[in-house]
Amino acid sequence: MSSMRFLSLEPLPLDIASKKSEYPETHNLSKNYLALSDLDFTNPRLTAPRATSHILDEINASPLNRTIKNAPLSKGPSLLTQTSFSASIGTTIKFILGLCNLQIPYVGEATRMKDLSATLQQFDVRGEQALLLPKQSLVLQRREQEDLAFAAAQYISFYNCIWLVINDIIIGAAFGKFLRDNCEPLAELLSYYAQRYVVEDVRNTLIWLDSWPVGLKLNTQLSRFFCVSFMGIGDIWGNFLHAVAPSLPWAIFGIGCMGLLGMTMIFSLLSDTLSIFTGSLYFCYLVSTKIFSAQLVVLGSLFNLFRGKRRNVLRNRTDSWDYDIDQLMLGTILFTLVTFLFPTVLVYYLLFALCRLGIIMIHACLETALAFMNHFPLFATILRFKDPARLPGGVYLVLSPGPPPRLVPKNSPVPFSQIFFQHLRVWSKLSQHYSPLRLLRCVVAGILIMPIPRYSIRYDMVGIEERTKKDE
Repeated sequence: MSSMRFLSLEPLPLDIASKKSEYPETHNLSKNYLALSDLDFTNPRLTAPRATSHILDEINASPLNRTIKNAPLSKGPSLLTQTSFSASIGTTIKFILGLCNLQIPYVGEATRMKDLSATLQQFDVRGEQALLLPKQSLVLQRREQEDLAFAAAQYISFYNCIWLVINDIIIGAAFGKFLRDNCEPLAELLSYYAQRYVVEDVRNTLIWLDSWPVGLKLNTQLSRFFCVSFMGIGDIWGNFLHAVAPSLPWAIFGIGCMGLLGMTMIFSLLSDTLSIFTGSLYFCYLVSTKIFSAQLVVLGSLFNLFRGKRRNVLRNRTDSWDYDIDQLMLGTILFTLVTFLFPTVLVYYLLFALCRLGIIMIHACLETALAFMNHFPLFATILRFKDPARLPGGVYLVLSPGPPPRLVPKNSPVPFSQIFFQHLRVWSKLSQHYSPLRLLRCVVAGILIMPIPRYSIRYDMVGIEERTKKDE
């Protein structure tokens, strides 16, 4: 029992955010062993499920028969219960979390600092884990004797988090050493490819679009305006990249040093670096999207006017309406003008929309890697292969040979789908957000394509902490 091996009719929920009532009932076995031994299982009033539950409780408690009066159950993990964070470290972590959750004025009501940077988001994740683990350890120490299933889930989550952080630091330190040793050649490659793909290739494509490509006759004046404007933005950004090029070796060296905090920190810094180096493309995409979406709205309104309709905002419907001849004449002229200008706007919008899609795909890969390293069920997976009895998913009987033959209850381990429940949730959210159909709808409707909100692909540590406080 000290190793948390027990029989259970129901699968063990590994989501520690679940309510305590959702866990299989495993009573205080050390205190109830004698009471369980005195139960009359031949009583017809004792229903089958209830009888089976009591039988399993007695089987779970039977190994304690010889030690129940002398030795208490294990008190749980002792690594963090014997050591505690100093007040200064705890205050520092809370200060960092406060900065990460600081609201940004004039941007949005719910926009915080961590929403703009993957690095700050990762600091927020690690800070919440650092504050939660000691509290979770104390809950484990008190709860293990009262409810074994609940304590087992807390135990697995506790050590899974520790293993993930340790492995993250080991991998990050090794990869960070590679970055520090090769910072100069990597800086040259980064500078070259940034200038080539972000500045030069985009400039050449703009010139190609302005010269009526494949016989597509665009509006000359409007096309020249877009071409010169976007080329000017690209040239300004190219000068910025050229100015920061001498500092890139030190930046890569700094990223390598941050690898001592884990590989997830390197991935977060790479994601922020990608956002910075492609800032001109994002600005051009933002401008072209605003123009494109505005033209779609104007075309829709003028088309309704052209066919004698009007949008009723209060009733959210389109009603028939009688326009004056002057209104119809002016609307028809404007509709014709906007229609002939629309292909030029569409071509330049599609250019930067495709660039944005490529950047979003890189962000999606980095976000997937971050979610994988932050929430991979490493400890539970190892237990699944090494000691399945600690992950009960049901009970089955095995005929044991020998005089006399007997039926021995065995645990059926929880399925892998339940072990990887976090990754199934994350994959569901990622597949919905980055669905090709959704991205295509965004492109057609002129909706800004943004990376998935990072809080939606991370484990809710705040909810777990609130649940932990309620269970204390």
